[in-house]
Amino acid sequence: MTILILVTTLACLLHYSTSKRAVITKQFKLLFWLHNKPKSVKIAAIVLFLYSFFLAVYAFGLGAGLIIFTIILMLSWSLIVLLAPLKIVNYKLLTLLFLVAFLLEKSL
Repeated sequence: MTILILVTTLACLLHYSTSKRAVITKQFKLLFWLHNKPKSVKIAAIVLFLYSFFLAVYAFGLGAGLIIFTIILMLSWSLIVLLAPLKIVNYKLLTLLFLVAFLLEKSL
């Protein structure tokens, strides 16, 4: 489940970084570089979206996988749209959160 959330959130962040309305500063060098290459980044984001969709369908079945993927997609997009302009979302925070979540998922 954590891998599914990670891949979906990464795809949302990649797709968000290609938006012309997104405020991308030079502080985040990777996002700034991705912002300048929108065509290839959008293709990578679509591939990650499809991978996470098929991962959800494989893990939960067609109906439940579709619903879970939709919920995770809405959650990821809303958090990125709300928190990215405040410069709260960065790769260090996401890596730490998903590492903690993955360790908790495997230990429980």
